[in-house]
Amino acid sequence: MAEKFDHLEEHLEKFVENIRQLGIIVSDFQPSSQAGLNQKLNFIVTGLQDIDKCRQQLHDITVPLEVFEYIDQGRNPQLYTKECLERALAKNEQVKGKIDTMKTRELGRQNRSESRRRFDLRIFNFNISRKYLLTDQRLPLDPPPLGR
Repeated sequence: MAEKFDHLEEHLEKFVENIRQLGIIVSDFQPSSQAGLNQKLNFIVTGLQDIDKCRQQLHDITVPLEVFEYIDQGRNPQLYTKECLERALAKNEQVKGKIDTMKTRELGRQNRSESRRRFDLRIFNFNISRKYLLTDQRLPLDPPPLGR
């Protein structure tokens, strides 16, 4: 996959260099430089054809439109990636906070339920002990199961 991008990058770099050189020739145009101008124009046409051939190899690659907006604004497209990652990290932290809150609430419910069960067990044990102490009977080894 990387070779495909390397190949395209190589053609784009050649194309940009030919455009730069064409700009130099045009800015200082002399009738004697017509042959060089024609040659550069042919190189540009060939470069566009080479770039078009690379398109077939990269037909399954999609680029978000926002990247082109970054480029049109003169910004580095890598900033788009950086900002997307920062937004994703911020959203991840937000969701993580919500998950932690929900876990804490559930743990609180479980703790209240466990505390209530322990309280009920203490009341039960107290009532059993009181019953046997008042009647002077011996305590059974296993208390009866809670009826909840």
